[in-house]
Amino acid sequence: MSEALIVEARQRLAAAFPDWYDATDDPHPMPDSKLPAYAVTVGYSSSEKLGMGDARYFRQGALEITLRTSSPIDSFTGEAGGHGGAQQFEAAILAAPRYLAGLAWDIAPEGFEVDHESGAERISEGNLTFSIEVIE
Repeated sequence: MSEALIVEARQRLAAAFPDWYDATDDPHPMPDSKLPAYAVTVGYSSSEKLGMGDARYFRQGALEITLRTSSPIDSFTGEAGGHGGAQQFEAAILAAPRYLAGLAWDIAPEGFEVDHESGAERISEGNLTFSIEVIE
């Protein structure tokens, strides 16, 4: 299920952001030469059986999108003069068909955190996190 969620998220982001590089399969860290870039990961924090005699599990975790760009941070946060990049990525994930095309039982935005590197060219990296619940 994790792979299917990642594939669906990547397809949505590729369609919404064709100029961004999909670094999901690349080694960390994302190479500066390929910016702007994003990477999608899924991890689970809990899992429990749905019921007696049912082989399926209810799993809770997080879908995380790491965004890395040399643009000013305003383009991530939507602050004055910015483009609201994080909100645009969030909208692409939450767009219809809902729940990542039905692959997730539930998905909800959890937040966005960003860090800045210093140097000749200011690189910003942000993590956009969604809580997810799946049945598999």
